[in-house]
Amino acid sequence: MRIKYSTQNPLSPKRANAVVYNMFSDFHPIRKGHDCYTKLFSIKNLRKDGFALSIQILPERTVKERGEQYGLKIKAVEYSVERKMPDLSDVKGFEIRFTSPTSFYYNGIDVPYFDPYIFWQGALCTYKKLKEREPLLNAKAIMQIARLEQCECKTEKLMLDDNIPFSGFTGAAKFNFTKFTPCEAKIFMYCLLEMLEYMGAGRKTGWGMGNVEFNLL
Repeated sequence: MRIKYSTQNPLSPKRANAVVYNMFSDFHPIRKGHDCYTKLFSIKNLRKDGFALSIQILPERTVKERGEQYGLKIKAVEYSVERKMPDLSDVKGFEIRFTSPTSFYYNGIDVPYFDPYIFWQGALCTYKKLKEREPLLNAKAIMQIARLEQCECKTEKLMLDDNIPFSGFTGAAKFNFTKFTPCEAKIFMYCLLEMLEYMGAGRKTGWGMGNVEFNLL
């Protein structure tokens, strides 16, 4: 589910993350994610007057009452099941837009730039943790059926708090499906992209980083 909160007290990325965790830390998925150093929620569109929270489904009364304890008011609640899967038979590819700085941690190093293999590896790890099953495709298989055609991404710096500098990339990347991409692979890719749009990509998604949007081509 996605909850759109408004606030009169501007929140830094660090503070927004702490508020959400404190609100829902007694729920097993959130506590489990914290214990495993994996955020099972993401903060989207963090602005001075509010943000959107993507999280596993909780009672609407609960998210309303707990938000009010921290000065947050609900503007809207959305559910991913409300989105119908389109006909993918004629889809030629897709575009991914990184609307907030995105960064990955791979083999012990920070990766604040777009690398297709690392991106898909991270996406599949998130998918596996959320779905608790192996994905249909691995990163190499995805790169064989969805070819990167254009990438316009740039690395920039941001402040997660007054004394926490960080780097990440924003921009867009376009992919084309190969001619003989099977329908089941397209369906899996659509589900994977939809998950990324809700849960974010890469590091610090609970701090407002890694916001992802996509459209089909």
